[in-house]
Amino acid sequence: MAGVSEAASFLKNIEDNFLNCGICRDRYEDAKCLQCMHNFCKVCLEGLVRTKSNIKCPVCRCKQPVPSDGIAQLPSNFFLNELVREFTERGSKQEKSLKCRGCQTGERTTRCIECGVFLCEHCALTHKNIPSTSSHELMSIEDYEAAKFIDPASVEPPMYCSKHSTQPLKFYCDTCKVTICLECTALDHKITEHNYQYLEDAKADCTRELKELFAKLKLMLQQVKAVKQATQTRLQAVSSRKVSEEKKLGVLIDETIMELTRMITEDGKRLVEELRCDFDDRTLKLDTKLKELDINENYLINVVEFVEQLIREGNAAKMLSAKQGMALQMEELQTMMIYDEPVEDDKIEFKKSEDFFTDKSLGKFMCSNAANYKLHNIPTFARVNTVVRLPLQKGEQFQGTSQGVTNDDIIAVIKTPDDKIDYAKVTEGSDDTFSISYSCKVPGCHELSVWVGDKPAEGSPYAIKVVPKKGLVKNVGGVALIRKRHLILCDLGNSMFHMYDLITGGEIKDMQPTISGHPCTPICVAVSARGYIFFTEYNTKLVFVCNENGKLIRCFGQGTIGEPRGIAISPINGSVYVADVLAHCIRKYREDGTYLKSFGSEGDKDGQFIHPLKVCVAKSGNIIVSELTTNRIQVFDHRETFLYKFETKDNAGFVNTDKNDNIFVGSHENGQIRKFDSLGTFMCRIDSDGDGLKEIGGGCVTDDEPCQVIVSDNDNGYIRVYSL
Repeated sequence: MAGVSEAASFLKNIEDNFLNCGICRDRYEDAKCLQCMHNFCKVCLEGLVRTKSNIKCPVCRCKQPVPSDGIAQLPSNFFLNELVREFTERGSKQEKSLKCRGCQTGERTTRCIECGVFLCEHCALTHKNIPSTSSHELMSIEDYEAAKFIDPASVEPPMYCSKHSTQPLKFYCDTCKVTICLECTALDHKITEHNYQYLEDAKADCTRELKELFAKLKLMLQQVKAVKQATQTRLQAVSSRKVSEEKKLGVLIDETIMELTRMITEDGKRLVEELRCDFDDRTLKLDTKLKELDINENYLINVVEFVEQLIREGNAAKMLSAKQGMALQMEELQTMMIYDEPVEDDKIEFKKSEDFFTDKSLGKFMCSNAANYKLHNIPTFARVNTVVRLPLQKGEQFQGTSQGVTNDDIIAVIKTPDDKIDYAKVTEGSDDTFSISYSCKVPGCHELSVWVGDKPAEGSPYAIKVVPKKGLVKNVGGVALIRKRHLILCDLGNSMFHMYDLITGGEIKDMQPTISGHPCTPICVAVSARGYIFFTEYNTKLVFVCNENGKLIRCFGQGTIGEPRGIAISPINGSVYVADVLAHCIRKYREDGTYLKSFGSEGDKDGQFIHPLKVCVAKSGNIIVSELTTNRIQVFDHRETFLYKFETKDNAGFVNTDKNDNIFVGSHENGQIRKFDSLGTFMCRIDSDGDGLKEIGGGCVTDDEPCQVIVSDNDNGYIRVYSL
């Protein structure tokens, strides 16, 4: 019973979902098949096309031309039409209970193969006696069912021509690739113009072709199954690998946490022990001093009482006889130094480490030294082979008092990046001041330790970054203005920024943002309206944001940037544009790092890029893009729509605009600077051959009137400013 129910459900599903036209929603009437393999009623298609020359499929919207003879020439879906006919005959009753198709009353006993109908015995006899149907093949219901099971094609009714409805299909036209009837051979498919053959002969050829196709499809199916199996195996392997690597990562995380916990705990114990030792030492000295003061206090009390009594009760003889003894006591009291300040102050201050991973320490205690000296004007950076002089002075609370410190009491030690030890020169000045001078031979992080007596000077040791000598900076990158008169320069060779005063040309400071203890290597730079510094980073392939002191605030671009280079910020809406060299496009972000979109693709057509290198945004919001390997400059509006393009002499080391949207392009190869108007028309050359520019690495333009053009020369290692 379950099988019968499932079969009935299956047939009902076919009847409801596969036998209705997608246009009229009724049962197919002479279903025609389009090239896209979708089927519709002939009448529905005729109403759909009318005077049109093309048929657009209502389902997939694919187009195909209307045959010259109209919709009737479209191939009929014989299988679907037969299925509709079969279901129509079947109705809502079981096939066994259908009545005779002729009289509609008798029980069916016979099947006419040509007519495709069931008949009762009486109607079958009449059917056989009518001349027009006397040649039809009649089969009993039992024989029909058996033949239908063994060879369904042998009991299928003949198909009739779509043009000549009374004529069965007998031929196949190889020229038109359609089935035709006898009348078609005389009218539309004449033997002199068309090649055709009997259906059975054509069936043999079609069967052979279908077998070949079937073999190919089976091979394709096997290949698909093999690839599917390989994909499933790979998926399982990936899943297993993911679980394995996740476990490894979990173990590594646990081990790292344990190691960091151990390091922090050990360093914490060291700091606590250091604090305890310093406290014990200070306590011991202060206790000793307190005991000395107790003794001196008692002695003074006795002397004061004696003098007071002598004044109150003594006569002249007693006073004069005690005079000499009193003089000796006063001399002894003068040597007691009862007016000395405490030998130790209460200054114990913990200074947190700025980067635990670099310093491998939580921080250090800033304690007062034996002589209360402090080193001043400590630079964050110093230049190779440049003498640095630092003043060593007493603390403010001890100014004006003598500490009794000499050159011999002071030791200044320099520890180089390769852990070698050198000594700085100590020179004595006036009023207990000293000068510490040194000159480092190699770049890198040096450590300066200053000792006064047996204790370090306040803040010692000091970390000092030594960079190459000015004028020897190599591999310079982008340039940007900050606060109108300050210049930011990317130094790729030394992984840092340099900030200069645009008016005086003097260096203000160097900045070296770090990532987990490793210095960033800035490539190109842009400054937001709020003064934040945005730069593309060489190693991580990300965009970083820092403040004017080089402190990192955030980074972005993970998963969206392949190889970032030029960067610019729109003055219109604050959008950040980044040139992605490898992806051949421009990425767009908000200032907070939210990814918005990309525009451009690989190619040499308008709006496409071949390794975009530098990008800038004009005051109008227009976006100007140069490329690494071409001389092409493309301009887009603020909606990233292509406007126009122009060419330069060679590829651009920088591209920027003034407040009037004039475009300045600096050559990376020959060091020439050219000015174009806002439409890309060449105006003039800014530099001259005698300037010696060789390899422009970056540049920017001020908003002054007249403006200034600032460029960095990578080959010469300097910055040149042109006033127009």
